[in-house]
Amino acid sequence: MSDKPRNITINLRSAAKKHPATLAAHPHEKTHHEAPVEEVKAPEATTPEKPVARILTTRHAEEKAVPLEVKAGHSTAASPVVPAAVPLTSQTSQASRAEAMVPSKLVVPKKPTLVEGVALSSLSIGYFCMEMGLETDIPTYAGGLGILAGDMMKSCADLDVPLVGVTLLYRKGYFKQRFDHSGWQFEEDEFWDPRQHLIPLAKEVVIELEGRQVHVRAWMYKLLGSRGRTNPIIFLDTDIDGNSEFDRHLTDKLYTGDSHYRLLQEAILGVAGLRMLVALGATNIQKFHMNEGHAALLTIELYREYVNCEDPTEEVRRRAVFTTHTPVAAGHDVFGQDLALSVLGVHFVPSSIESVVFKNGMLHMTELAMHFSGFINGVAKRHGEVTRQLFPGYSIESITNGVYAAGWVGPGMARLFDHYLPGWKNDPYSLRYALSIPVEDLWQGHMDEKRSLIKYVNET
Repeated sequence: MSDKPRNITINLRSAAKKHPATLAAHPHEKTHHEAPVEEVKAPEATTPEKPVARILTTRHAEEKAVPLEVKAGHSTAASPVVPAAVPLTSQTSQASRAEAMVPSKLVVPKKPTLVEGVALSSLSIGYFCMEMGLETDIPTYAGGLGILAGDMMKSCADLDVPLVGVTLLYRKGYFKQRFDHSGWQFEEDEFWDPRQHLIPLAKEVVIELEGRQVHVRAWMYKLLGSRGRTNPIIFLDTDIDGNSEFDRHLTDKLYTGDSHYRLLQEAILGVAGLRMLVALGATNIQKFHMNEGHAALLTIELYREYVNCEDPTEEVRRRAVFTTHTPVAAGHDVFGQDLALSVLGVHFVPSSIESVVFKNGMLHMTELAMHFSGFINGVAKRHGEVTRQLFPGYSIESITNGVYAAGWVGPGMARLFDHYLPGWKNDPYSLRYALSIPVEDLWQGHMDEKRSLIKYVNET
């Protein structure tokens, strides 16, 4: 695991203040639960400094009031308090589901579900992305989308945001560039050993693809934040004994193959990804953040869980958040209805939403995500304007992309900032005072970085 310093994504704090719904559950959010529960009311006497939560406990648990620490000046996104939930499983009785739909206060699980030392049952945000750039040695990213997702993960860990990431494990990466003496580029598979960076987990889930039962297992990356929080990133993998040879290679490479292969991968991300969170005990998720439309099938899986509610679409929207990055229509994933039904099965999409999922005989992943999301944003002000033109009728906000500053500052400049701007790693806004650093020192730091880059290029 990388030992590079990590820092807060520059605009994440302001985004949390402006749009807290993108990062935290509403205090009256409807939730799931793991078993028939009863509400245990805390003592009425509370103080503003130490409010007491109402706790949902199992019938055999002791009644207990847990004081919640509220820190002034912190957004709700940074609060460790999370709501109780019910596992999204088809085995859950209809009576239990109905009971779970009653709004509840935020609660603290009394007995957290630990996986490799991480309390997955206490995490309240699920972040789904097709690619994730966490380390150079983990080549599960292609470019900006994955790098941004990795920076977001590191920022959330530093901000104490209770989040779990979900992506696919690409054993052959994206591709490795090689240039010959004439400057011509060649593409090669980029092999790496997941066991050197990730922890294999015992849990498996099953998803039906093209009528076959495909088994999916998980690997965990433990991301340690600067304040001590460890957020897990779950990598989904189909290279399992028992799967067909074709299915074992479904998660081999990022962005390769035709639409058929792409849709199979996106079904694993959105559908098997949600099922894996449930299997691992992450049943308190209140917000499901889809970073691009690749994970949009997640919304159908959620709808299937709430199909017996009075308004299942609204239940999904209360929980779904969508960020779109692509500024041109041709960049959005679109699949033919025949292909989608062949891959997902004719019974996967409930009849009540067929007209929403399939429009003019096509499955448009971005429009699917938008329809079922309660909050939608582009990644810059201008991009938000363009997206509203591409998809009229939707309320689309804009949150400008930031970067994880500590991950992008070289060691030479980092030493300079440490000397003149102590604390910059935890407060990137202090970088504005870099104007006060003597020009001679800035130039020396710049030259140190340039010499380091030239040395790297010559040795590669």
